[in-house]
Amino acid sequence: MRYLLFFFTGLITSLSFSQNNTTKDPLYDVINNGYFNSYNLESFYLHTNKSIYFSQEEIFFKAYVVHEEDNKPSLETSNLHINLYDSNNKLVLSELFFTDNGTSYGSIKIPKNIKTDNYTIQLNTQWNRNFKEGALFPIQIYNINDTTSSLQTAEEHVLSSTENNAKEAFVTKNKTGYLLDRKESKNKDMVTFQLKTNNTTVAAEKDKFIYAVLHKKGSAKSVAPIKLIQGINTYTLNFNTNALFTGANTITVFNKQNNILAQHNYYNKPEKGIDITTSILKETNDSIRLDLKLLNILKDTNISVSVLHEQTKAIDSNATITKTLLANTNDVLATNSSSNAFPYKNRTSTTPILANENGLQITGTVNSKIQNTKDYSVMLTSHVNNLLLTSPITSDKKFEFKNLVLKHPSDYKLSLVNKKGEIVKGEFYIYKDFVAYKADSILKKNTTKKITVKKTTEEEVKEESSNDIVNYFPVNKEMEELEEVFLKDVFSKQQKRLKEIKETNPYLGVSAGFSDEYMIDLDKDNNASLVDYLRKIPGIRVVNDFGVIRIYKERKTNLNKGAGASLMSVFLDGMPFSQEDGLDVANQNVTDFELITINISGAGYGMQGANGVINLITRSGFNYRKRGTNFAKDYQTELGFNLEKSTLADSKLYFPDLQSNYYFKAIDWIPNYTLKPNSPNVLKIKKPKNENVKLIINGFNTDGDLIFKVIDL
Repeated sequence: MRYLLFFFTGLITSLSFSQNNTTKDPLYDVINNGYFNSYNLESFYLHTNKSIYFSQEEIFFKAYVVHEEDNKPSLETSNLHINLYDSNNKLVLSELFFTDNGTSYGSIKIPKNIKTDNYTIQLNTQWNRNFKEGALFPIQIYNINDTTSSLQTAEEHVLSSTENNAKEAFVTKNKTGYLLDRKESKNKDMVTFQLKTNNTTVAAEKDKFIYAVLHKKGSAKSVAPIKLIQGINTYTLNFNTNALFTGANTITVFNKQNNILAQHNYYNKPEKGIDITTSILKETNDSIRLDLKLLNILKDTNISVSVLHEQTKAIDSNATITKTLLANTNDVLATNSSSNAFPYKNRTSTTPILANENGLQITGTVNSKIQNTKDYSVMLTSHVNNLLLTSPITSDKKFEFKNLVLKHPSDYKLSLVNKKGEIVKGEFYIYKDFVAYKADSILKKNTTKKITVKKTTEEEVKEESSNDIVNYFPVNKEMEELEEVFLKDVFSKQQKRLKEIKETNPYLGVSAGFSDEYMIDLDKDNNASLVDYLRKIPGIRVVNDFGVIRIYKERKTNLNKGAGASLMSVFLDGMPFSQEDGLDVANQNVTDFELITINISGAGYGMQGANGVINLITRSGFNYRKRGTNFAKDYQTELGFNLEKSTLADSKLYFPDLQSNYYFKAIDWIPNYTLKPNSPNVLKIKKPKNENVKLIINGFNTDGDLIFKVIDL
């Protein structure tokens, strides 16, 4: 038997082929045969602080969104949708979270009346829906008011490595065919495969060239031709380990007609994965300070840490980031057929229909009578979200704001602005499509074949006992917690609050040093209206003209002249507020405002401040109306990004005994911590003294290196 030694030439698929040679170059036909893609597909991982929850608790999580090809963080999409489904695959709730550098963290409040059941958390994006269903992660939830319900243990699916399942690769069982298999190599830096055939097959192949492609789930990395020679039935393929994908790899052999001749899956394990060493710096009665050091890596690595009791039953030991993103090869093993070569959805077009989602959109129409829409614009403001944007109005009175990062729940305002920059009366209609993504009401389960590992009798008994928690149900706390009362210096408190207001309203810095500042006291000023309060401020003049109130800059030299020349500019939460029809908020209670600044000189505002400037900073929840019409219309988000939550909240539950508390309560949760190489990383966690705890760590860095570590303290 003769052998043809063939080394991969490493033609990266990103290299472009000349348009003039596309019909001549057979490599072009192979790479563009519909099997491969360059879509930047996304993969997901979810790290929850535990996997067994009780009603009235919160699910604290860290989500990782990476490119499927190399596990590097996905930066193209910011909208991550997290959906909760029950055991009947019905949607329970859907939440929206913002991803930054491929990560997102927060919490999901478990509904009070939820049933005891196995539940599924789905992570999904609009872009991902072009190709596959969202990633699924199982959890268990018990209703503390229903101790009669039992929970069936979910079937455990364990993915074995591709290397152990290599014999499942595509092999033609007829008289003609190919067999691709792994061969042991003496060179540690080389991975070797053998492609075997026979003389009948070689003679039957019309074109004497076949093509071997190295890829991962349809994302090709290199391709090279193999010339078939009569009498040579074994061909050796050598891969340098540095040329392989980390994790799952697939070698697929095609003929010129793009038929799959042979396929083999191989799991490439990193020689040295990221590791962490731990040393204790200081321990108190309720916490411990650790020094974490990164090994085998020179990149900052972002991690999430769950802290549980040593013998906890509220964690899934198989749910690791490395198993999910690195060793997950079940999709590959299910694609050994040319009829469904692409691992996910068959594509009929090279351009995906659904685009990446980044933020929300607010679209609507102006319902006011305006003659020339070009003379007006719509202003959107939200001091909570630090937004001040304008949108032009189309000829059919439509306006649109895109890529908005709005917290939920939060308020925002819409105003109609004329070409002078003044707010005028306006009415708006808002459409309900804030994002393009809509969660499925019924979960479409992944149809990919699962590889299961049969449990031993001992494991079955252990799992059965670990899920029998009827005796451990927590109950609601029926006690009133007394708050400590601290008497603080009023002036100091006001100064601190004034600093906070200025930080959240940066436009106040325009007139820094030229404005008088008046903090409104809720108790002292409770019975005064805004106009009553303004009358007491020196330097301004309040005029009541048959019920229409206007504010002027006081000038002793021209009191008898036309007052319009000295009409002050008014800003409400940073928006210019027209006094054309009077000060609309004059009769509001002054306590609706938290801060009033008076800049008599108008310094910093240019011509707009020639007659002085008044800044009115409203208190949270403020709203005003005039004859049923608002100058600035108040809206509350119906959908938005959930606030990031990093601190493990008190669930308002307590367990009936120490044993159940030990088994099912989470001690601490750190969702977003960055480890730096070659330096100390001090991390403080909660830990009862003289008690052993378990740290479950997941994480990754910008190079796509994954880490999973369990540390017992």
